[in-house]
Amino acid sequence: PGETGEVTIKLENLGSLDGYVCMWIKDVTNSAGDTPEPESTPDNGELGANIKITIWQDDGDKVLEDGEEVYIDGASLDSLNNTKVVTDKPLSAEGTVYIGFSWEIPSDVGNEIMGDSVTFTIEFALTQTEQS
Repeated sequence: PGETGEVTIKLENLGSLDGYVCMWIKDVTNSAGDTPEPESTPDNGELGANIKITIWQDDGDKVLEDGEEVYIDGASLDSLNNTKVVTDKPLSAEGTVYIGFSWEIPSDVGNEIMGDSVTFTIEFALTQTEQS
């Protein structure tokens, strides 16, 4: 509890055509792992329900600042499973966009996450814009 982290993902369109970026969170899978004595049984793996996720368009400095577009603000990882979280973000040919991704385990989370783990997939797609 009380842990945080951040990663900024750099997306580049190396092609010659403009497109739209989409991002999905998929395959969220909780695992109970070892269940230490203070944690209740049965243990279903509650880490994903207790990790709070924030996703935003970053300017590349790895800091969420006023004026940056926030796509997800403090939602649980479990609630984002199979969710399209960035929709149709323009990305020009040979352009770059940065997506900030931060996580937090609130300090008031109790023993229910001890020994638990969670895995998930982040998927990106670039769809070509219509040509005139």
